[in-house]
Amino acid sequence: MTQREQQVCGTYRVLARGNTLVPDYAQMKATHRLAFIARTVHRAPTVEALPLEARDAPIRARDAVEWTGEEPSVEAWVATKVPVELISAERMEPEQREAGQYNRERIAEGGLWAADAETAAACGVAFDPSFGGEYPELVRDATAPVDKGRKE
Repeated sequence: MTQREQQVCGTYRVLARGNTLVPDYAQMKATHRLAFIARTVHRAPTVEALPLEARDAPIRARDAVEWTGEEPSVEAWVATKVPVELISAERMEPEQREAGQYNRERIAEGGLWAADAETAAACGVAFDPSFGGEYPELVRDATAPVDKGRKE
């Protein structure tokens, strides 16, 4: 999406919040697999085989071989470390506008963190630049110098 299209249509920038799983219906429709906004899935045969970062994430154990035909496994949905962009409610097409409204409602009810002040304002929530302490790597140190561009 070009910068111009983003200005006209708008996007919401979000992060996963706590252990709340917000369904990503567009991704599920495309892949026919369970998916959640701002989360990546890790699959392993057992919990012990999951990467350490995935062990505290929401987990689903799959053991119904007779129903799915798949071997038993564990799926863990880990929050992404960078904000993801979602469709905003300002889109022109009805289907995209409906998806944008769904996204706005999930942000407004607290299922997702607004990753920037513009998203927070568009969704009617207060912007928390510390993200409740969940993303310390994204919180800018107040004492860090501000990069004002390249020196020539």
